[in-house]
Amino acid sequence: MAYDAGRRRVVLSGGLSGEVPLSGTWEWDGTTWTEAKSAAAPPARSYHGMVYDAARQRVVLFGGATDEGPLGDMWEWDGMRWTQRKPSTLPPARVFHAMAYDAARQRVVLFGGETEAGTLGDTWEWDGTRWTRRRPSTVPPARAFHAMAYDAARQRVILFGGMNELSDELGDTWEWDGADWTERTLTAAPPARGGHTMAYAAAQARVVLFGGVRGLQLLGDTWEWNGSSWIARVTPLSPAARRAHAMANEAARTRIVLFGGQDEDGQIDDLWEWDGSTWTEQIPSTPRADDDPTSFGAVRNRVIGAVLRSDLRNLVTAQEGYFADNVTYARSLSELGDRHVPAEGVTVTITSASFVGWAAYAVHAALPGARCAIFVGEAPPPIPEARVEGETACAGFPGQE
Repeated sequence: MAYDAGRRRVVLSGGLSGEVPLSGTWEWDGTTWTEAKSAAAPPARSYHGMVYDAARQRVVLFGGATDEGPLGDMWEWDGMRWTQRKPSTLPPARVFHAMAYDAARQRVVLFGGETEAGTLGDTWEWDGTRWTRRRPSTVPPARAFHAMAYDAARQRVILFGGMNELSDELGDTWEWDGADWTERTLTAAPPARGGHTMAYAAAQARVVLFGGVRGLQLLGDTWEWNGSSWIARVTPLSPAARRAHAMANEAARTRIVLFGGQDEDGQIDDLWEWDGSTWTEQIPSTPRADDDPTSFGAVRNRVIGAVLRSDLRNLVTAQEGYFADNVTYARSLSELGDRHVPAEGVTVTITSASFVGWAAYAVHAALPGARCAIFVGEAPPPIPEARVEGETACAGFPGQE
């Protein structure tokens, strides 16, 4: 995913549905997702790299994976059509790599990833005409599942984390200045991880990091890099823990946009925005007349379901914190205070609570006939569909049996 600053659109291409790689291109204008059509387009893929080349006003896509293995092709999106670029030299085919656009030097920077032969630690740059392999004197260890973003205020590409060839998570921070890599020695940093994402928030002059995975634990934490240190940002509302999601800096609206990823249940398709202090869940508005309202309605309902489930999972965290202080569970949101603030449009009702358990359900203003619920401990389930303690269940969604 990348932000097309010239057209003020977030561009999304490819991904996964279950284990099946996706094709297709979608654009987000701040209110609506619209599918963009192109006669020629990149084949279906996942775990590829995408950045916006501001000097040439093109979204650049490279590599990724299909069922047959890593890809080594390159495509550019100009807002109307995809064009495959076939320069004389290309980086080797790869997957799980990271890319960033160095605006000061007008170069796309690519580092690392995996091939069928192993994990990579090479640095490449695209100048709009050719790929050049850079051979700096200092290089980060080979890795995949890492993340990179360009820190425009300090004119450095920032690299954090990833996994080495032994699948060990890394927690190191590196900077690329166009000539060499420099590892930053820090007293505090995000826990080691892979599968996270980063984007630059221009309004705050910070690189924002979210999520990832460490061992078997999915992460849902937010960090900011200010050029000298990492700062953990704790907010009452946050996207659910996930990995393999996408983020982009929507500069015109001074927002970081986060979409999708994978949680413990599989792929998710929710949309969040970070304004520098708060995460807000976004529900896409009604599509334009030339979109398919039937398919849009299904997607919108899934997004609403994801919002409600995420809110209830956040409520679990808030209730456990309340119990640690009070040896009983909160009977209302007012008792929880700022431990839990529902997402915009969501109403949460705690139906029962005591020292042995609690239960609650959530509804959304955009689909008032549907609800999701959860119960913990010995509390009675709020809806018949809630049969497993500690797991969310939903009812009343169109098409749901």
